[in-house]
Amino acid sequence: MNEESERRLEHFRHTVPNLNERVLKEADTTLAPVLRRLNITPADLEAALNGHSVAKLDAFESADRSRNFALEAIVKRVGRPSYLIHGRAVDYSTGADFATTLPGLLSQHRVEARLLSVGRVNTINHPSMAWVGTAWLVADKGSKPIAITNRHVASEFARRRGTKGEAVFLRDPRSMVKYGAMVDFLQIHDDPQIQEAVVTGVRYLAHESEPDIAILELEDTGWLGAPFELADAEAGRDELFATIGYPARDSRNAADAQAEIFRDIYDKKRLAVGYIVQPAGSGRLMQHDASTLGGASGSPLVSLVSGKVVGLHFAGRYLEFNNAVSVASLKRALAGTAVPGIELPAALPQEKRDSEHEPGHFTERVGYVETFLEEAASGGARSDGAFTVPLPVPSDTSDLAERLDAPGKHVLEYMHFSILYSADRRCPRLTAVNIDGSQPFKIKRGDDQWFADLRIPKEVQLTSADFPGDFDRGHLVRREDPNWGDEAAATMANGDTFHYTNAGLQHALLNRDKKRWLGLEDYILRSAATHGFKASVFAGPIMTDDDPVLIEDESIQVPLAYWKVVAMVAADGKSLHATGYVLGQAAFVASLTESFEIGNFNFYQVPIRDIEQATGISFGPLRDADPLARRVDAERADRPVHAIALEALEDIIL
Repeated sequence: MNEESERRLEHFRHTVPNLNERVLKEADTTLAPVLRRLNITPADLEAALNGHSVAKLDAFESADRSRNFALEAIVKRVGRPSYLIHGRAVDYSTGADFATTLPGLLSQHRVEARLLSVGRVNTINHPSMAWVGTAWLVADKGSKPIAITNRHVASEFARRRGTKGEAVFLRDPRSMVKYGAMVDFLQIHDDPQIQEAVVTGVRYLAHESEPDIAILELEDTGWLGAPFELADAEAGRDELFATIGYPARDSRNAADAQAEIFRDIYDKKRLAVGYIVQPAGSGRLMQHDASTLGGASGSPLVSLVSGKVVGLHFAGRYLEFNNAVSVASLKRALAGTAVPGIELPAALPQEKRDSEHEPGHFTERVGYVETFLEEAASGGARSDGAFTVPLPVPSDTSDLAERLDAPGKHVLEYMHFSILYSADRRCPRLTAVNIDGSQPFKIKRGDDQWFADLRIPKEVQLTSADFPGDFDRGHLVRREDPNWGDEAAATMANGDTFHYTNAGLQHALLNRDKKRWLGLEDYILRSAATHGFKASVFAGPIMTDDDPVLIEDESIQVPLAYWKVVAMVAADGKSLHATGYVLGQAAFVASLTESFEIGNFNFYQVPIRDIEQATGISFGPLRDADPLARRVDAERADRPVHAIALEALEDIIL
């Protein structure tokens, strides 16, 4: 524990009664999943609270301090002023003196003439951030006006989609309304005027392994300022430059230093001056010492030797240095070529065009088998139906697609799994798969090709064109789950998962939980609380009338939550064992727990009875085989548990 941490802890000991007891109680409940992942025991925490050094905690604290790298910083508390912009001129009265030659240099290199070529990036429809950084116009051979900013700025409203850096606008995960951005080239102190240009597209969004660059396409307003030109060569050590941006109040820099340099005026256009302290080259980042704060991300570094841009500011460390992207990297990004010395992700395989399968394609399919778990019970000795799990069926089947090849039938059989498909919502209503973990057959994923299943009308199924850029085709039956048995059966099952009848319209944010959501079956199969290596897994969306619609096609509603039920034989081999889960952000999840956070797709273990109520699907014997059905709230014995937040798979109650 460092000196500052010890000082704060000693202060809390004198001001908070029973501090140790309170912290340890909190660690045993709310913080338990986090501490387990860090391998920190209650004894470690108690030792630290009593003032002893604990190696694991010291290492974590050191790593936490290193994360402060990604912030904008004051490097020198004296001699690096920041000046407000008024109109088209620098107001030197708003900052400390720098050098008598500064006004002349700014005029000589036409920096003041380009003050209106730098703007603040304001967001559209973003739930929590009104603006996110700085952008500036740059000369380009294309027909559209171009502005440059940082990747971490544009990532607040856009998502990289292509292998060459193409990006699409994100959506609000609740309403599905698209995010967007505008660049306001004014935002000047004591001036309420705005002068905004809409961001019409994101031409390039760097991969996380690449320099922190994003290229925005703007509407041609007719009044945009003159673009900056990029320097012919990299800046040299001690080269004087000016940077223009929108510093915001930043708690990560000392408050008194901010007040002294920025005089408590933030979020407005400013010009700061500094020197290059480390030139780019030979594997080194460009570093400078101009005064910046959060909000200055994306600011240009304009040389006061050439009048051209020599770098793009992106991050720094308080009282140490600020970093910038080199001009060579900027040129390569504009040209659409790779940046040398940066390891780029491997190109993704080209996806094949959609196709379709006639009913005859499915003649050899063995769908979901309801007696599958009988063989797992007591070595297959039981055969009295105690482990039979019928295919769950919705109480209302009016929305289910009827098979063209078998009138009156709704179930679509595939190899080792079956699907009930909603024609009204154009998505799977329920999937059911048998998994035999004792004989898996690994099939390497190739060039994906998705198919329509012509056993039901083609027009009720989605196609690749119905999945906007920030949506994924989510396998409701996980691709690997039915891939077991001999090679022929596994290959058939693998291909069957690539039918649109198995595709859920899933927002990109939802798929960030792949590690937990898709690892669920494997974790439960390995658990000591279950018996054997066989499981029956059911999954589907929680659909409501209030689900948002896609802007591209208002007939398509997007589910905001998905459920999953996993059934196995209990460890004693004598009874069923089943657990239920929900991943998503919806009123259903919010009603189950007070810890629900708007803006996140959360992962919960929930009683199967609650999934039944939300979906109208009966799970028969699985409802009473759920360990949560017998569990009550630890604080109130008269109240059943409705949801357990899962930070990790180890938090599951089996």
